[in-house]
Amino acid sequence: MMKISVVIPVFNAEIFIDATIKAVLEQRTEDFAIELIAVNDGSKDGTLAILERFGDKIKLINQENQGPAAARNAGARAASGEIIVFTDSDTIPQADWLANLHRIFKNENVSACAGSYCIANPESVLSRIIQSEIEFRYKSFKRMIRFAGTYNLAVTKELFEQTGGFDEAYRQASGEDNDFCYKIVKTGKLIRFVED
Repeated sequence: MMKISVVIPVFNAEIFIDATIKAVLEQRTEDFAIELIAVNDGSKDGTLAILERFGDKIKLINQENQGPAAARNAGARAASGEIIVFTDSDTIPQADWLANLHRIFKNENVSACAGSYCIANPESVLSRIIQSEIEFRYKSFKRMIRFAGTYNLAVTKELFEQTGGFDEAYRQASGEDNDFCYKIVKTGKLIRFVED
């Protein structure tokens, strides 16, 4: 049975992380197993206590704050799955998220795929405007793309190792996902876009 390792870098995420972890653990699985790895990147709020409540349902890695690129790399190194899926600590995946990504790896000869996202607070005017921009952008995506955000990006462990992972010089959440995707493209691969 294939195993999917979900890696979540976590820094001061006490507001969202409980819902994020629960949403991953409640995924509808087909013929795959889930390993959830949360990398606590030196949180100073109540994040660690929330993560510890999940006990052996998650693999918890604690490290000094080094930024999301280093946290993702630490999680990927600890991953035992053939597929590594990255998401963020403030992202609440839909129940069929991993099944949709798994289907692509199972049925197509791809090494990376990525999905879309939508806002969770449609009552906000600003959020609705942002959602309109997101939907417009996704309509322009082809089947194969060169860039995807790490809120919803899956790669084979083999491809992750081939690229060398994320550049840890990116200490803030800005540009490290672009750089990683450029490394994927340099290997001669593209990223399969999975809208659902």
